Amino acid sequence: MNKWGAISICVFSLAVVIACIDNKTTREVEQTAIQGTLTEAEELPYQLVSNLDTFNYSIQLDYKLEKNAKDHTQKDITKIVFSYPIIDTLPQQNAVLDSIRDRIETLLLQDGIGQKSAKDLEARMTQFMEEYKEHKKEMEEFDLPSGNWVFEMTIDVLLNTPTLMSLKIHKLEFTGGAHANTWTSYLNLNLKTGEVLSLDDLFLENYQTELLAISEAAFKQKVNLDADTNLIETHYEFNAGDFMLPPNFSIGSTGLHFHYNPYDLGPFALGAISFKIPYQKIRSIINTNILELEPIKYKATSPKKESSLEFN
Repeated sequence: MNKWGAISICVFSLAVVIACIDNKTTREVEQTAIQGTLTEAEELPYQLVSNLDTFNYSIQLDYKLEKNAKDHTQKDITKIVFSYPIIDTLPQQNAVLDSIRDRIETLLLQDGIGQKSAKDLEARMTQFMEEYKEHKKEMEEFDLPSGNWVFEMTIDVLLNTPTLMSLKIHKLEFTGGAHANTWTSYLNLNLKTGEVLSLDDLFLENYQTELLAISEAAFKQKVNLDADTNLIETHYEFNAGDFMLPPNFSIGSTGLHFHYNPYDLGPFALGAISFKIPYQKIRSIINTNILELEPIKYKATSPKKESSLEFN
């Protein structure tokens, strides 16, 4: 071999080594970037398997206002306001579509104790305004001031997939007193059957112990309690200090959302408390026949630009 051949081999070998180093460095940078976007996660996060074939819906706004009121967004008037989805189509699922429409109508017509209070929404709104007029008349007879009444209900679509729907129902009511009352509840539906989904449907058998442990840790983090804090020593009113999940939960694209309403855990001053559990923390106990999951894929970005993982 002449000296030029030897030099060529050396140059080629050096180029291969540099390429390998560069490739390794690139992979390390990408991995570091991905890890930099996660908090408290030892693996890539998961999401519901995405599919663009979702149902179509529009938002309907209905309201009644006191005489001379200009707009339903006014703060100083008596009003009753409803905002809710109207599902236009659910391909090849007419029976399920009718069932879901009935469930939404029932939500709109329920009174404070969950009973159907009117035959339709027009009657419900008229009833509210008539009750206010009667109340105002009685107060005037005793020369007492009568404040405005307000009832607002908003139903939002949180999750919209071919097989799952999650609705958020938020109510605000003021008919006198120190403050308005608010409630938030959720309705999670299986669009294949029209049935309401419970936690038992979403998880495998004997899931409770693991879910409670993970949820208690998430709750304590949310309210800034140390992990080893005994709940009986706090101002949160858990029976005998044992953590309990709220009945309110919603299904998100990357995790479950749990919600305590005011008064659920103590006095009104505590307010509402919500926390989220990402799917990667509970993946081992999830019923994937209902919640079909896939890893979330990230493009490499600078760790400095993203320091936490947000999920729905």
